[in-house]
Amino acid sequence: MSTFKELYDQSKKDQTIKTLETEFREWTKKGEFLIGRLKAITEIQSRTNEGVFNMYLFETDSGPVKVILGTGVDSDVAPLMVTNRIYRVEYQGQLSLGGGRRMNQFLCEEIGVVGEATGEIKAAG
Repeated sequence: MSTFKELYDQSKKDQTIKTLETEFREWTKKGEFLIGRLKAITEIQSRTNEGVFNMYLFETDSGPVKVILGTGVDSDVAPLMVTNRIYRVEYQGQLSLGGGRRMNQFLCEEIGVVGEATGEIKAAG
């Protein structure tokens, strides 16, 4: 049986090592979006004692991406989201709530399996 060090050395030689790192994406421009598989939703305690919010982890074509979508999505959409399903999330700008308060708005779409509606699923390639 190989030691962990030997497994690491062999994996490095075979170029099968995958560095685990995530990108944190901030939403700055209306129309920005991501498409990916939802891997996890984690509750985070606000540092400013404004309560709890969710951090969403998606596996995207460019690697793992973490995003915060805000309490509107946390309360209205998150309960409908299922891990390992594919979603497209688009930033739609901010909504003024009055009193100087603003809320980010997002369009969240679940992507079904291609061909699911017709029952015909075609293999890639």
